[in-house]
Amino acid sequence: MSRRRGFTLIEILLATAVFALVFLAVQGLFASGMRRHRDAAARTADARRVDRARERLRQDLGGAVFTGGALGDILAGGPERGEAGHPGWIEIATTTGRLRDGRVGSDLQAVRYDVGPAASDRPGGGLRRSVSRALLAPMPDLVPGPALVDGVEELEVAFFDGVQWLDAWEAAADRPDTPTAIRIRIRWADAPAPFPHRPPFELVVPW
Repeated sequence: MSRRRGFTLIEILLATAVFALVFLAVQGLFASGMRRHRDAAARTADARRVDRARERLRQDLGGAVFTGGALGDILAGGPERGEAGHPGWIEIATTTGRLRDGRVGSDLQAVRYDVGPAASDRPGGGLRRSVSRALLAPMPDLVPGPALVDGVEELEVAFFDGVQWLDAWEAAADRPDTPTAIRIRIRWADAPAPFPHRPPFELVVPW
């Protein structure tokens, strides 16, 4: 009669150890892949928010007007710090106030950009866009909207007068001079992992 030989205890332990090592390696690869996927998704979503903020700024600055009259006498900006402690602001009258839902009104509105409180855990503040249609009021009540993008340390605004870039500008009815171009730079706050690294932000719009 033939004798059938089974597995020894040492063989079972070795097989179990090999299986555990393979399982841990596969689990590590899966976790690493999921982490890379989340990081890539976060970078993509963040890049889209930055692109939307850039396009919003481009539209508002591209539609900026200054007539010196009651409805178009807003053009100012500078490096002063706002309520959140971050420097930089600009206020303009622009023709991007299109009404929807069949409402009737002017396209002209007052828009102010500055750095307000952050809406997320990211360091820095939030790029804030405040809007008012009451241009005939002595002090237009600018209503801030949600932050276009977080992680802003400074909003650098510069005005080109045809010769040099100036860090401040204030036009008035008795001095209705306008810049040749407006430049917007955003300096990002230093963000630890897992926040995505952002490329430099610069936008130059001719007047």
